[in-house]
Amino acid sequence: MKKTKLAMILLAAFSTVSIANAATAKHQYSLKGDAPTGTKLQSTIATSSVPFDKRYFELNDSEKATFRAQYDQLATTVIPPFPRAGMQAIYKPIIEAQQKTTSSGNLSLKVVVDENGRVADLSVAESPNRQLAKASAEILRRTQFDPAFCAGVPCKMEFPVEIKFQ
Repeated sequence: MKKTKLAMILLAAFSTVSIANAATAKHQYSLKGDAPTGTKLQSTIATSSVPFDKRYFELNDSEKATFRAQYDQLATTVIPPFPRAGMQAIYKPIIEAQQKTTSSGNLSLKVVVDENGRVADLSVAESPNRQLAKASAEILRRTQFDPAFCAGVPCKMEFPVEIKFQ
């Protein structure tokens, strides 16, 4: 299949944020894939209202609010876990794995990040196939996270990953 058919759409900032929230966001960021053979133009493999290449502390207030919206009633004193290399560290390799399987559907994982920024637990709630579930789990286990902070102290917290592949 062509890469354009394999392009995936992130559900508004990677998770359960509503489409309405994404539509009101000031910016739309793109994650670029490799250029197809014969061209230098990179294809867009994902879009989001949160930048792929920034750490949580580099996001502006609007982007932080969009990301935080995936958590139910997150206290203002709590900072959620976030990949140290930005969301691209997770999404680009997962998308590349999906392109190899040419599958479509939802991918939903729950990652528990400990107070040191390491994956303490991981479960796959939904996946288009076992191969993608296994590859995604391995990618997330290798990812280094900035830990969550609860009232200024590093703490253990869940990091949800939800992607819809079309």
